[in-house]
Amino acid sequence: MTDKPQVPARQADESPSESLEAAAVAAYLEAHPDFFVEHEELLPSLRIPHRRGDTVSLVERQMTILRDRNIEMRHRLSQLMDVARDNDRLFEKTRRLILALMDAASLEDVVMSVEDSLR
Repeated sequence: MTDKPQVPARQADESPSESLEAAAVAAYLEAHPDFFVEHEELLPSLRIPHRRGDTVSLVERQMTILRDRNIEMRHRLSQLMDVARDNDRLFEKTRRLILALMDAASLEDVVMSVEDSLR
């Protein structure tokens, strides 16, 4: 690329420093064309609207839907992981109680094992 990056004109709500930052980002990206290859994790968070005003391309709409689904799936996976950790703790607690009950030689040992497991 030999052309200068096209930085949009400053918008009414954009300060001069924000405009300068946009120019610096554009210059950096032009100087480092492989930036997004090396930082692919940033691509899903980018929003690049269609140039035809209020219209939205099918690909853009699909991408938005997939991004939203991805966020929801990550949230659900996090919840499942929390439940799995809780289940694992409960399993270990139950396993210890069962082993203690199997080793109990008297009713007093059974009561102590149950009391210990409830603490």
